[in-house]
Amino acid sequence: MDDVQIALLGPLQVTVDGVAVPVPGSRLRALLIRLAVDAPRAVSSSELVDTIWADEPPAEAANALQSLVSRLRRALGGSSSVLAEATGYRLAVQRDAIDANRFAALVDDARRLLRDDQPQAAVDACAAALDLWRGEPLAEAGDAPYVGGLVAGVQNQRLDAIGIRNDALLELGRGPELITELERLVQEHPLREQFVVQQLRALAAAGRAGEALAAYERCRAMLADEFGSDPGPLLQQTHLALLRGELPADAGAEPDQQTNLTPALTSFVGREAELDRIAGALASSRLTTIVGPGGAGKTRIAAEAARGWLERTGSAAWLVELAPVGTAANIIGAVLSALGLRDAHLADRTKDRVPSPDDTERLVDHLRRHPCLLVLDNCEHLIDAAAKTTEDLLSRAPQLRILATSREPLAITGEMLCALPPLGLPPADCPLDRASGYPAVRLWLDRATAIDPGFRLDDATLPAVLEIVNRLDGLPLAIELAAARLRALPVIDIARLLFDRFRLLTGGSRTSMPRHRTLRAVVEWSWDLLTDAERLLAMRMSILPAGAGIDTATAICADDRLASDTVGELLITLTDKSLLQRSSTSPVRFRMLETIREYGQERLTESDGLAAARRRHADYFLDLVQQLEPALRDRRQLAARAQLELERENIFAAIRYLLDNDRPHDGLLMILAQLWYFQVQDHEGELAYWLDQAIIAYGDSDDPLLDYGLLASALASVSVQAADAWTEVRDRLRPIMPRLQDGPKAPFASLEALRMMLPMFIDFVGDGAESGGDGSDGDRDDLATRPFITDPQIWSDYATKMITEAEDSDDVWIRGIAYLGASGIAENQGDLDAIDRYATEAYRAFETCGDRWGLSSTLSFRAQVESLRGNTSAATALLEESLGLSPTMGAEDDALIIHLRLAGLSIRADDLPAARRHLESLRAAGRRNAANPERVMFADAIETELLWLEGDPDGAMTLADKLRGELAAMPHPNRFAGHRVALCCVAIAYVEALAAVEHPIGSTTQRDDHLRRGLADLRNGYRPTVMTEDIPMISEFANSSAALAAAAGQPQRAAFLLGIGAGLIGIDNAEDRHRARIKEQLRCDLDADRFAAAFESGRRCTRAEAFAALDPEQLITVCGFGDQLSDGRPEPS
Repeated sequence: MDDVQIALLGPLQVTVDGVAVPVPGSRLRALLIRLAVDAPRAVSSSELVDTIWADEPPAEAANALQSLVSRLRRALGGSSSVLAEATGYRLAVQRDAIDANRFAALVDDARRLLRDDQPQAAVDACAAALDLWRGEPLAEAGDAPYVGGLVAGVQNQRLDAIGIRNDALLELGRGPELITELERLVQEHPLREQFVVQQLRALAAAGRAGEALAAYERCRAMLADEFGSDPGPLLQQTHLALLRGELPADAGAEPDQQTNLTPALTSFVGREAELDRIAGALASSRLTTIVGPGGAGKTRIAAEAARGWLERTGSAAWLVELAPVGTAANIIGAVLSALGLRDAHLADRTKDRVPSPDDTERLVDHLRRHPCLLVLDNCEHLIDAAAKTTEDLLSRAPQLRILATSREPLAITGEMLCALPPLGLPPADCPLDRASGYPAVRLWLDRATAIDPGFRLDDATLPAVLEIVNRLDGLPLAIELAAARLRALPVIDIARLLFDRFRLLTGGSRTSMPRHRTLRAVVEWSWDLLTDAERLLAMRMSILPAGAGIDTATAICADDRLASDTVGELLITLTDKSLLQRSSTSPVRFRMLETIREYGQERLTESDGLAAARRRHADYFLDLVQQLEPALRDRRQLAARAQLELERENIFAAIRYLLDNDRPHDGLLMILAQLWYFQVQDHEGELAYWLDQAIIAYGDSDDPLLDYGLLASALASVSVQAADAWTEVRDRLRPIMPRLQDGPKAPFASLEALRMMLPMFIDFVGDGAESGGDGSDGDRDDLATRPFITDPQIWSDYATKMITEAEDSDDVWIRGIAYLGASGIAENQGDLDAIDRYATEAYRAFETCGDRWGLSSTLSFRAQVESLRGNTSAATALLEESLGLSPTMGAEDDALIIHLRLAGLSIRADDLPAARRHLESLRAAGRRNAANPERVMFADAIETELLWLEGDPDGAMTLADKLRGELAAMPHPNRFAGHRVALCCVAIAYVEALAAVEHPIGSTTQRDDHLRRGLADLRNGYRPTVMTEDIPMISEFANSSAALAAAAGQPQRAAFLLGIGAGLIGIDNAEDRHRARIKEQLRCDLDADRFAAAFESGRRCTRAEAFAALDPEQLITVCGFGDQLSDGRPEPS
């Protein structure tokens, strides 16, 4: 089994082989959590049902539980992950695969180590245990009866771990480190006397015996007042030892104050990695500067780092707040005040007094005698003086360390920079079960629940939370200001009002510095520190949502007010001042956070410069996409695609500007220049949106380019609007065709290829192909007689005409597309020789021009030929070569289809592990890229058979039922949607045939149940399958029909149907394992002559005869299920 790790100490997290996997659905998570709690012991079925459904179990609870278990097995990587026992189920993992078990074991180890006088090892064990703790344990377990006691026990174990660690640290003489934390622990757990004992010992060790006695008195008074009791024996003994002086201060302990850091009022969220990096920098460098944009949390993380320094080293740590300091001369005075070295009366009366040389010498003398960490916070407005003071102090006090925060570096020798980026952000489509793992969301949840304890992240609130944290760039201060608005607004309204973020986000803490109370003040603080040239460039960079490289920024931003040779240096200084973010790639790009962009555009508007800047921006990207269009189709395509992806948001902003400013021709030109890019990456929905926007902007126009926009829009709508019948699309295309044929040449080869194929889109089916003449579905009884299948000769003529026209072009890519289209026509018609011929020519053309997508698609067609001819190994090799090309062009959907086909070929070759690998690769890619639901259904259809062959019949049948439900809920209006129905119905009908064969004919109701379901699947899939006019697909339908006929005891009918399947594609594929299994089964029921006669009868059928013979109504009647399947659905057994 794969390495499965399950984390319960916080939101549920599951990893398989180190990769996080989702566990969708509250019931599935409840099942996993309950099994994990007792793992690896079994949990009874009744307990699981009670846990999952509480007081409302389903009528068929055992079946419902079995279905959930099957889903859980798939989520965890296989049937061996959850094992069935006599009384229930168990999770097949080791105890230490559950973090709660590892936690308990580590706590036990720590207790033993401390008892064995190994305090440092005990500290390490406790630290490892506490690191496992991510939040409320069993947070997603709900309110099942077992949860309350278990959570209380685990929380007590956590307090035990803290107590053991504290005792170990006291043994190591590190008591003073614990004082601040013990103060908090005693407040939170006043009845846990162990913490009070430790507090007394820690204070005594720090030489603060008076405070220790006061702490004891507070505890004694609380116990007497609230419970009428005395302290316990251990606490009394510790108090007595304190009075007798038996708890001496540690050697070298000073009663003096070690820090002016105050306890934080809120939790520290989401900066663990950065905090570790700062700790490492403090250990190796005497000067560390935390740099980042305003609101990134520099002050907070510096304070946390200083507390960590204090705990680790015992050395003093002092926070010096420079934000209120108005002049450079007062920096020394601020440091003296922070260390408590200025006379109180003098400080009050001469706050802004310039320090004398004596003040500086007094400070240096103190720092030499008392090594410490100075935190110089907010240096940016005094950057030169702060740098000079820092260098002077470090050079004269050798044991001093300085941690500075600034929006730009101090830029002195020996400085180690720790950049503080925004918090990690979730993708816009992040699923609910993963969202809370992102730091920005964790911070929102922490602050939101402090404002509104009833706030929950669920399906209703998730979209708004994702929008808020992303639009606020993951800036902690902005997120906290937004969360504060929950006092008055629901989260959905907060997200909606972010268009005016500077007006919305004004509710900061009254005790914060003024520049941290509103979002506008945060940005203005940085903006006011810029030079005039820096402000001008920052304003102009604000119109670039995707940022820019130096060359692009220069081309768009430079003019007579901003010299082109200064732009590069200004970009670097804006980056140093945290107004821009620099990429780690080469060539470097500079990007502005959205909050700063919005502020910059406000200032640009105020200066009357917005319109001119946006016009330069739009013209630049209009030229760029036209330059890149031919490169998308040749050997430069990878670089061209990468550039389009980098500039994606800039390009869309340019299109929007052109469409909104009476330049629809240029806007449409930009869209059409990217047509091939959109289509290869299956982004038809995005393409359709922008095309529709451009068409609306045109209004009434006779611009020839508009016809190409109408053509591309109509074809894109087919992919994104499944309910659009092809008849409607043809009606939109017919008036365009003559204008395109007589009009000027298309500006791009991709449009020329589209125009060349237009006749096929308009006339490729006869009238009534998809519905009755009135738009209805038509009458099923005349399916065999209505001419709804296109004459094969029409297809052949289209292919010939397309190729002839393409051969006249001097563009080799257009010739490749024509031959590729002809290959598709031939493949649909099952003409293997023609596929071979056309695909060879297409491959030659694409190899010449270097189009990787074209090469991949051609290899896929060649693989289909080899597969139909029975050359499985050759087909597999071709598909694997194709798979190596598709993702490089971003054709993720093509890659998914290739994985599907490889999985299917692997099943046919009885290589089940390979089939499983391809399905898992497909599902992993789908999770990463939000796979089309149709592709998920295809994967489920193939996995149905795979599960059966792997020995998981329950899983196979459960998945088949899931597919039936999904198919019933989806419209199937045209041949393209018909492929979905065809593949799924054919696959699950075949598995029902396999299941029926497991039972003797006429002996069990189970056999009849499988036959009824399989025949109903064929009935539901018949019309959509034939509508596809996909001959290989229809041949597969014949194979599944034959399998059901053989299972039903109709061998002659089965042989006849096998013959139809072979006749349709012109070959009897002896290597096809489906057909081979059926033939082997029929050998027991038919002699060779009778089989050959029936088979040949089917093989010689014309297409019309074959399609009529495949109507499952005949097989349903012969098998005696006509009455039971009268409504198209199987009766329950």
